[in-house]
Amino acid sequence: GAACDVQSCDARCHHHGACVDGSCVCSQGWGGTHCTLDGCPDACSGHGLCSNSSAGLSWSCLCSAGWSGADCSVQLEMVCDDKLDNDDDGLVDCMDPECCWNEACSLSQYCSTVPQPAAILISKPPLPEFASFFEKNKFIVENGSLQKFAKLTEFDPRRVSIIRGKVFTPSGEGLRGVRVSNGLSLKEGFTLTRSDGWFDMLVNGGGVVTLKFGKSPFPYQSRSVYVPWNQIVVMDDIHLVFSKKRQGRAQTLSF
Repeated sequence: GAACDVQSCDARCHHHGACVDGSCVCSQGWGGTHCTLDGCPDACSGHGLCSNSSAGLSWSCLCSAGWSGADCSVQLEMVCDDKLDNDDDGLVDCMDPECCWNEACSLSQYCSTVPQPAAILISKPPLPEFASFFEKNKFIVENGSLQKFAKLTEFDPRRVSIIRGKVFTPSGEGLRGVRVSNGLSLKEGFTLTRSDGWFDMLVNGGGVVTLKFGKSPFPYQSRSVYVPWNQIVVMDDIHLVFSKKRQGRAQTLSF
């Protein structure tokens, strides 16, 4: 100001906000100190509302029914018994994970999964603080838990670790029911991805472990990761994709 009595803001503030007494007051959908963080990308793609958090500190998209994603750009399968791929993601009816909440798919093998770890642990007696890594995590391979057909004797209590990861559909949604196994040790059993696409698998650490991921109609994929002893190793995201033959068939059908 003329009398140098007006506090200024960073120049970036004026793109998506207004300067008030030296502080940047952001426009709807924008946040951050200088209003540079887009909380509602692409105005929620026209498929949702830009909403402020209860604390008033951040914005995010509240997607309309049938849409998902940070910007509400991912279409969801809403009709789950018409034998059609209504959202053009290559997955029909119960193959599509969002249909697993539909009554038509309640008994489908495509919707098979395992419980959340917290649901298993809540039924277990508490362990002492000095319990070993193995004692704290062996519940993963116990009957009725996360890892099926695993033999506890196959695991070295000194070396065990957990591999954790998340599997996605081609459109970026978490994919449930993916079979995850240690390709070099079948006696360690297998697990299934949970409803959100996450999985946890107990393995023997101390080297490279190669996991196999499979679920129809996707071809099997393998991923290798180095696993030390007594650690929880989080893998990079796994994106299952269709074979080139299937992709070509889908494109042909779309004309």
